[in-house]
Amino acid sequence: MNIGFYGHSVCSSISHPQSWVNTLTKKLKANIVNKGTLQGSVERILFELKKTKKLDLAIIFYGGPRYTFLPDLERDFEFEAQKRADYLWDSPYHKDYIKEWENNSDIINKHFKKFTEKFKTVDNFKYIMNTYKQYFYEPDLALNRFYGSIIQIDQYLINKKLPCIHIIYKNNIPPFYEIKSGEVYDDIIQSTTTYFQGMGAPNGLSIEGNLYFESYFENKIKHLLNINGASGILDITSDCLSEEGGSIPPAPPKIL
Repeated sequence: MNIGFYGHSVCSSISHPQSWVNTLTKKLKANIVNKGTLQGSVERILFELKKTKKLDLAIIFYGGPRYTFLPDLERDFEFEAQKRADYLWDSPYHKDYIKEWENNSDIINKHFKKFTEKFKTVDNFKYIMNTYKQYFYEPDLALNRFYGSIIQIDQYLINKKLPCIHIIYKNNIPPFYEIKSGEVYDDIIQSTTTYFQGMGAPNGLSIEGNLYFESYFENKIKHLLNINGASGILDITSDCLSEEGGSIPPAPPKIL
């Protein structure tokens, strides 16, 4: 079975052996064909979902409309988080995180180096973001794009007959629309706060939190596949991962 994880940082870690994304897929003998992104936007979810090949099941974490899709980068960004930009460049805050993550090349190379190389300086990045916000951003327009992406995600999954677990606050769903491509939950969202441990931890969660997420989604996946009459898919293994699926570069076919 090929599982795609989409959304923000709570499903973004595949380099840490205790990440729930890894332990869950190992337990289910499944392949990972996409992973989440720091501050992942709903437009990125749609973008990566449509690129993923050989997908059997999607697990989607939705943030809010405030996150902006940054193409060609390994993270998205929130307009109002000006201070958050500082740690991506040379500042005491940045250096503290570099020291904490000095053995994590994935963090250094993808979430710092690639980002800073593209925008050059923190002042340049803030200028670009503020200019975009001043001339091209309007909250109601952002909300329309957010709603539109949710609807397109749902319609795409329905069209492709792909089962999905949607993790989204009910009040973030368009009030005039009902998601029908899978099961919708919001109870697990509070657990991201309960088990929060910071950006140095796998998926920003404590080890206990990662174990809780693994158990939670194992149960939800089995329930979803049973009600869809597709429980046999748990025994399926694919010959290869997606060649162009989302944020993941080419990798061995199975994560064991």
